[in-house]
Amino acid sequence: MKLWRWLENMLNLSFYIAGWLDIWRLMGIDGAVQCKIVNKVAVVSLINSIWKAQNMVRFHNNFILFSSSIASILAYVSSVGNAVSIGSHIGMEEFFILKKFQICITPPRAPKIREMLWQLPPRGWFKINCDGAATPISSACGGTSNSLIAELSGAMQAIEFAHEKNWRKVWLETDSMAVVKAFNPLFTVPWIIRNRWINCIHLVSHWNFVVSHIFREWNSCADALANFGLSVTDSTHFTSIPLFLRTDFVKNRLGYTQLNYHFFVASCNGILCIGDVSKGLVLLWNPSIRKINELPHFISLRGRSSIQTSVVKVYALGTNSWKSIPNIPFVNLSIGSSGKFVSGTINWLAYMDSEQEIARLTVSFDLGKSLFMRFCFPTLEG
Repeated sequence: MKLWRWLENMLNLSFYIAGWLDIWRLMGIDGAVQCKIVNKVAVVSLINSIWKAQNMVRFHNNFILFSSSIASILAYVSSVGNAVSIGSHIGMEEFFILKKFQICITPPRAPKIREMLWQLPPRGWFKINCDGAATPISSACGGTSNSLIAELSGAMQAIEFAHEKNWRKVWLETDSMAVVKAFNPLFTVPWIIRNRWINCIHLVSHWNFVVSHIFREWNSCADALANFGLSVTDSTHFTSIPLFLRTDFVKNRLGYTQLNYHFFVASCNGILCIGDVSKGLVLLWNPSIRKINELPHFISLRGRSSIQTSVVKVYALGTNSWKSIPNIPFVNLSIGSSGKFVSGTINWLAYMDSEQEIARLTVSFDLGKSLFMRFCFPTLEG
């Protein structure tokens, strides 16, 4: 029982062991991955030490010192805990438990951030971005609830459209790796669309044709159109950019970049701010100590709307909460990059979207006055 009391102190727990069921419950305590492994190993190692001590007394009439059993448990738990390669977020209590066993913390892997930019085709080429969408009750492009068929149908419609327009230099881009692999002769497409697919392969064999993969964040225009297709019953063609697509189209046209994990906002004194506006998520990451702090969720922006709105909040570290301030007072405005701090102000590159033109400008927020200002770019003449 003395060893169990020692383990209570090491794990900062209070428990009573009356049988194997209590041991299983102790080993099933939830927590960070590294702490859960250490907890299980400590219990197993302690039971092994008790079994070994009993056998030494029974068969050799020899006693193992209490300090020797503890040293053996610590050595085994430390070796296993330090070998854990799975990173996880830990709290202060779990931190102290690991340090008691002389275990180094395995931090979670930093998010992999990749800059994304939609690229124009070479001169004389036509680029088609395609996508398909499917739900259990509806689909876009495919006429079926099968997502693969929907994606392949989107690619086939793009090829057939290019054939009607007599395009012979075509770059097809899709966010589905299955579609890219389907152009390999060894890939077998579903039988229900196989004849149509073979006809499309025959068409592109006489063209200068390239197919490539693109991440979904880059393929935002095609993705928006595919999602729109879920709500219509007939084939729909647009002769101008629809309102729900205009923001993504303008960002591609002006060359604004996106990130495939979370949006990198800014950095200050070695602290990186990373966010995902669609989920209302903001992270503060300190790479030097490998620690990520998730701030309280501030808002969730989901779906697409023809009404442009803005929400502005300021996070207070002391209260660990968001404070609302007056919104950006400019209409038809989209922020295209992270803000830069200059002389008490945060400044963003932005664009003003109107029916007549797309104008670039700078939006500035005065932290002291809580006031937004805008400055147009100078006009270049001559």
